[in-house]
Amino acid sequence: MLPKLAGKKLKEVNRRTSRAEVLDLKVHRGKQVFRVVRCWFKEEKRFCLWVTNLPADKYSADDIMSIYLCRWQVELLFKKLKSDTNWRRFATRQKAIVEGVVRTSLQALIVRRFIALKSPGNISVSKAAKNVDIGLLPILTAYIHQTWSEITACLEWVMKHISENALKSPQRKSRRDKILDGIFEKLNF
Repeated sequence: MLPKLAGKKLKEVNRRTSRAEVLDLKVHRGKQVFRVVRCWFKEEKRFCLWVTNLPADKYSADDIMSIYLCRWQVELLFKKLKSDTNWRRFATRQKAIVEGVVRTSLQALIVRRFIALKSPGNISVSKAAKNVDIGLLPILTAYIHQTWSEITACLEWVMKHISENALKSPQRKSRRDKILDGIFEKLNF
């Protein structure tokens, strides 16, 4: 901890009092003690704060930021799942039906994303996952009938379609560490 920041309120720690890009602070509120990691994002000219109880001796400030970015990706995954399936609320209160719908929707999303990731070229996984739907029904039908040659033909057609219709938009390099692939690279997965 920086001695000049000791005893200051969190809202008093700004760009004038600390020019550090990343601060890892131990914060007291009454009897509670917790950790706040603060990062300055130069391009966006703003701070981002993460509050955690993870110990500093086991998790660095960079670890905390990466972990929370992964957590945010999970939140975005469920948001995507909800929007893809147009979920507002369920028409049933039976737990088994709700769990089945959630699991099936998640499996369909995973299949769409898997096909998108395996497609050749510099493609957008999100755009590709939307384009997979047109070939998903024939693939599943061929799977149910166990006509393996049709599955292969359907997959090849879908991947060709995706490689032509789901190209990535140019992305700034500085944003790379905020997408799931970039986070995984940073965490060495």
